Amino acid sequence: MKYELNKEHLVEIFSTATCGSDWLEIKRPKALNHLVKDENATREEKWADILLGGGKLAAFVYDYENPLRITFSLKEMEKGFKKFIKECPQDYTDLVNGDSDYYTASNLMQCVLLGEVVFG
Repeated sequence: MKYELNKEHLVEIFSTATCGSDWLEIKRPKALNHLVKDENATREEKWADILLGGGKLAAFVYDYENPLRITFSLKEMEKGFKKFIKECPQDYTDLVNGDSDYYTASNLMQCVLLGEVVFG
């Protein structure tokens, strides 16, 4: 099974993980707008463009008294993805088979941002 972190997959992961999330918010630095390919694109497409163009995004984790701000690049996303494959093999299978849901994407983003699944 092979799953690449290409634009289509990044958009799917971001949109699924952030839709209705009570713990995660992602923002793009305005200074990286030059990496955005289409200003009329969705926010998730803009985020994917920034990562694929070599930029970083800012994520805010809200389970703490003071929100935790974490910046991440595509390289860090790939590192967390490898951890996700090891820690959440069933979620990875669901992702590859197109059966992923909020929990799958949330667990993936937790591995990327926190190094493990914290919010289960």
